[in-house]
Amino acid sequence: MGLNLSLRGNVWYAIGTMTRADGKSVRVKRSTKFTLNQKRFASNLLSKIEAEIFSQTDEVKSKVRHDDTVAEMNKRYLGRPEGFLSKSSLWVLNAFDNAFGKMKVSDLDIKKVYSHFERKGTKPTSIRKEMAVLIASINHSKTRGFPFIIFTDVNGREVNLVKPPEGEGRLRWLTVKERDRLINCCDDTIKDLVSFLFFTGARLGNAFSLTNEHVIGDEVMLYSRKGRKRHMTWRKVPIVSSLRPILESRCNGGLVFPNPLGSQWRRSGVNNDGRKSDNTNFYHFWSEACEKAGITDFRPHDCRHTFASHLRQKGVGLDELKELLGHASLEMVMRYAHLAPSSLKSVIEHLDTSKDSSVPNLDQKDVVLTEGIEPSTPSLPMRHSTTELRQHTSNLNTTNCVDKSTVDALTKEVEAHPSDEKPP
Repeated sequence: MGLNLSLRGNVWYAIGTMTRADGKSVRVKRSTKFTLNQKRFASNLLSKIEAEIFSQTDEVKSKVRHDDTVAEMNKRYLGRPEGFLSKSSLWVLNAFDNAFGKMKVSDLDIKKVYSHFERKGTKPTSIRKEMAVLIASINHSKTRGFPFIIFTDVNGREVNLVKPPEGEGRLRWLTVKERDRLINCCDDTIKDLVSFLFFTGARLGNAFSLTNEHVIGDEVMLYSRKGRKRHMTWRKVPIVSSLRPILESRCNGGLVFPNPLGSQWRRSGVNNDGRKSDNTNFYHFWSEACEKAGITDFRPHDCRHTFASHLRQKGVGLDELKELLGHASLEMVMRYAHLAPSSLKSVIEHLDTSKDSSVPNLDQKDVVLTEGIEPSTPSLPMRHSTTELRQHTSNLNTTNCVDKSTVDALTKEVEAHPSDEKPP
């Protein structure tokens, strides 16, 4: 018995019954994938198929998975139908794939992962953000039943990836004079845009994409992206009087703050045709303005911090700041809490010795009572009634202090002063 070529449709098939080396007979029907005019190639493949089947056994071979690598795990997260990923998140996953992409998820050492994120010069805030992207990718495969990274300690116990403690984050802001000086030093190309950042607390991306449709009456609509799915949420920010003429003159349809070429600003300064140009590079004009104003270590996002800091210093509450900045929780605005006007000075004034109104301590030996203060009943001798005590205190000298001998007569078992006797 052996295999023969048989034409099925337009394709040659190897069909027949063979006896394998282990003595078992098997029925074979396998396509050679060669068409009618390629019978010679099909005949050459027939002998290879016979040799392969002859050496087969019934041993079950373990299937080799191709979806258990780190790169495949991140690929599933990047290809999910829902959600939105920023360019920074894409960069984080690409950098992680370059370091560990070919490794199986079960072979990844947590020490190597920490070393990857805690590279030299990386700030804790950046490490937290990068780790959060990886954790989101892991959870995406975990909840869907795909292979995912499981971190273990030296004893083989499962552990979580621990992010650095969260600090208050960067809080760089300018005074009113510094703010106005920077705006005046800006080129006319970006002056209005920078004013918009300072007086609305908008992010740079909001200003770049702002159109006249986002300006409604005395308010401007700004967006934020929330959660892992990066849902877009909108908020209204009132327009200050100094900013209203700028927006009225620029809301003529299309982008409110276009670049000199009439298109949207680009952070990299690359035109649509791929050529680099300073005319589309916002940071070229921004750096020039900061240098001219003598302001260092100041970024466009710090205009947002300046906006919030000035409002907080004027007494604006954290709830109002949360709404204006578009934050999801009060934790995000707690960095501005210490900038509020302090009321502690009026509290400390209570310790001023020139305004002493403290209550005396009756446990002290040389106690001197001020006018209107009566000793407590338990501290007096039991042989005095409450009515008698009131008579004693009513007959005392009504000056600012009471004579110590009179107090002793009330607090010790001595004979009362003749003036304290009851009238006949």
